[in-house]
Amino acid sequence: MREIIFYLIILSILILSGCRESLNEPEQPSNISVDEEFIFTKFNSPTLLEKFSPGATMEISWVKVQNVEKLRIELYRKTTFQRVITSSTEDTGSYEWRIPILIDHSRHYRIKIINIDNESQSLISDDFYIDD
Repeated sequence: MREIIFYLIILSILILSGCRESLNEPEQPSNISVDEEFIFTKFNSPTLLEKFSPGATMEISWVKVQNVEKLRIELYRKTTFQRVITSSTEDTGSYEWRIPILIDHSRHYRIKIINIDNESQSLISDDFYIDD
C-alpha cells in the first residue's frame, strides 16, 4: 500500500510540474531585437503552432508595406540563432525553404526576416513545429 501511495505522489508531482515547453504558452524571445517602427506588417506563414516535417518545403510568407530590396531570413529556436535560411533574397513577400532532413525536432522554432539595408528592421514569426 505504501508503494502505491508513493507512486501516486510521484505521478502527481510529474503531472503538476508539466513541461516547461508548454504548447499553451510559447516563450516570447526577449533577446531577439525587433524595430518597433517596422515595415513588414505580419507573417502569413508559418502560423502559430503550425507543424512541418523534416525534408518538407515550407512557404515563408509575409505582408510587406514598403519597398525593401533584399532580405536575410534566419531560423531561431526560442531565442537561439540556429542558421541562415538565405543570406539574401528579393523581397517578394514569400520564400520557399526546404527544411533539412537532419534538424532537431522542436515546437519552438521561429523565422526572422531582416532588411539587409537596415538590419534594425526585422520581423519574427510565431512559434511553429518541426517534427515527424
